[in-house]
Amino acid sequence: MNNTRDPDEIHKILTQGYATELARIRNEANIASQRIKQFTDKKTEYEAMKRDLEQVAGIPCLDRMDHYYNHLVEAMQKRATEEEYKNFAKQLRLLEGYKDSAELADKCGKLADEYVMREKKARYDSMVQEKNNASSEYEYKRLANEFREMGSYEDSARLANECDKLADECGKREKKARYDALVQEKPNASSEDKYNYLAQEFRKMGAYENAVQLANECDQLAIKTRYKKLIQEKYETTTEEKYIELSKQFRKMGGYENSTQLADECDKQISILKERREEQEREEREQREKQEREKKRKERIGNFISDIFLFILEHWIAIGIGILIILSIILNL
Repeated sequence: MNNTRDPDEIHKILTQGYATELARIRNEANIASQRIKQFTDKKTEYEAMKRDLEQVAGIPCLDRMDHYYNHLVEAMQKRATEEEYKNFAKQLRLLEGYKDSAELADKCGKLADEYVMREKKARYDSMVQEKNNASSEYEYKRLANEFREMGSYEDSARLANECDKLADECGKREKKARYDALVQEKPNASSEDKYNYLAQEFRKMGAYENAVQLANECDQLAIKTRYKKLIQEKYETTTEEKYIELSKQFRKMGGYENSTQLADECDKQISILKERREEQEREEREQREKQEREKKRKERIGNFISDIFLFILEHWIAIGIGILIILSIILNL
């Protein structure tokens, strides 16, 4: 029976961890977004109150109190948060019994409590829904922590324990799926980088099954792959620079197989190529020196002939008279 997994299934399992991490980051981003919105709302409230205070700054005391009272009553009619209701209550009590401010302050306190309970119930219901749709260890752990934060509300404690249990079960399934996928990948690996990656991933699994043994096997396969690659490069290379690099790489292998011997062979080849290079450089240098000497010799000959020619041109009359005198003497003899 063929137990080979489908490549798409392997890919799905291997990327599940990344999907879980993305879900965690998305949740944190949503929380950060909510905090930014709360800050913006508070800033807007502050600016509105500042404008109101500026408007009533010049109003007589009693009228100003009435204006402030009416402002708070109007604000209470709108839907507010727990902190806003508590703030209304605090501000109404500062009016020290003006009209029905004391009763309204008590009412704001009750509205704040009701708001908390509504929010808590909405959050609870949302978490229950999330629990039903959760599918990863991370999600169940997060929900367990959030249920515990709700204290004794409804059956939060029981649901937190259930999430712990589901997280443990899900974690085991994810770990097994991850392990099976890595085991499936191992026979198909062919590069040093791939074996190093698998060794690292197996070690992340700790003492699960034989993950430690498989990690060590991948380490050895990575070294073996590098060893074979270096041997192939050794047979193909022809340059001194490449042999120098191969010698270093073989020595880094710490005596694996006959890597030390191969490093020595590379060093020997380096010496041979170095001698050839130096001999070739010497011959080229001598050839250049010879050519330079020949060039200078020809220049000297050319300069000598040129000097004679110029001398003849400059003194041709005197030379001609001298020749005639010599011929006349010879004829008279």
